[in-house]
Amino acid sequence: MPLDLVRIDDRLVHGQVVIAWGSYLNTTKIILCHDEIAQSEFEKELYMNAEEIAPHPMKICVCTQQETLQKLFDETVEKSERIILLIESPREVLKLISAGLNIARINVGGMHYRKGKRQIASYIYVDEEDILCFKKLHQMGIRIEGKDVPDAKAIDILQIVDA
Repeated sequence: MPLDLVRIDDRLVHGQVVIAWGSYLNTTKIILCHDEIAQSEFEKELYMNAEEIAPHPMKICVCTQQETLQKLFDETVEKSERIILLIESPREVLKLISAGLNIARINVGGMHYRKGKRQIASYIYVDEEDILCFKKLHQMGIRIEGKDVPDAKAIDILQIVDA
């Protein structure tokens, strides 16, 4: 199943994703891949309620990593679907790729400050594990760009972390 956007954003589902990116890409489905949230009915419902603010009909699915892969490899899915895959961290992207997901590009939309992280863009803070993951992804031939909203100028994450 082709993905219109693979996005790392530690805020997960929020207005920037649903409204800005959803409108720009004419998204029909957001798949939020997060094992812990997918196992909590209360948290799942909170994220799925964002369907109500979508600018057009959009489904939000909260899935474990295994469920995400099943959905993405499902041959019966309509080719007309426009999908955003939403992931919390570069480590989680590596797990999906190790399990067979094939992607060419990753959008880093928000990795916010936490103790031990340093700023590389106004909306991106990284630690050594994040940098290592980005480098591994880059070695696999995956383009990694920082871009919080569709009309922002993209930044090459690898150029910044290698500087």
